[in-house]
Amino acid sequence: MLQKENLKLREELSLIHSREALRTQSMTSTPDGGLSKRRRMGTSPEEETTHIDFNADAVAVAVPPSVAAPPAAATTAPVVAPAAAAQPAAAAAASAAIPIRYGFRADQTAKKGSVKKFAFSKILLNMATRGLFKRLSKLKNAEIPKDMNITEPSFVKYCLELADFIAATDDDDNEFKNKIAFLSQCNDNSNQKELEDAADFVQNRCLTTLNTLMPPSGNREPEVFVGATGPRVRSYKKRIKAAKKLGESPKDINMIRLSDLEVLEHERVRDVE
Repeated sequence: MLQKENLKLREELSLIHSREALRTQSMTSTPDGGLSKRRRMGTSPEEETTHIDFNADAVAVAVPPSVAAPPAAATTAPVVAPAAAAQPAAAAAASAAIPIRYGFRADQTAKKGSVKKFAFSKILLNMATRGLFKRLSKLKNAEIPKDMNITEPSFVKYCLELADFIAATDDDDNEFKNKIAFLSQCNDNSNQKELEDAADFVQNRCLTTLNTLMPPSGNREPEVFVGATGPRVRSYKKRIKAAKKLGESPKDINMIRLSDLEVLEHERVRDVE
């Protein structure tokens, strides 16, 4: 009798468990293969649409079939050919083979530089070393090399013209004339120290003369840079233009002695009176 009761209870428990299992399966099953679209509390949409597969060899993010890309997309990915991969190395080798000239690569356009920080002596030294003053009666007739990248070549011309003017008018300064003659005859094989001394001497003598012809404005110390010296020479030539009542550009007007300029300016003032 007791055994029958126990058997009946077991059958009832088994039936209850079966019903509970069917109820749980019914509640968790969805048309998307068992993945519920309902967001769990405290999770973001990104966390709901992905899960981590710890059974794989490497930890990776598994994306549901509705989000994953079609298999064909993986097969159409571009394949880098060996020749294409070697191109960067070949380009680097070709770039390294390009020679450097005057601080710039031969295939690059050198940037032009202002003469504001170019000392007149440095330009004299550069041009004299190249032999650009040879066979010329005047320094101002020399061609300024384009690779010097000077943005205001007219200022250099004014400075060279000043040197020519001093050599032609100062009969007592033989040393200056000798330095000019040396710079006109030298080349890249000449003694570097002698070249530098000659260029510095010419620069300082030009600055001293210009301080008399056209004193610097204010109490500022006169600068040796072409960007400062050239405009002062131009201003002096403008005085000559005004005194002679000329219509030419200052660059086309010849320099004259200060004493002659003052006479012309005095006569003009007297005519006005």
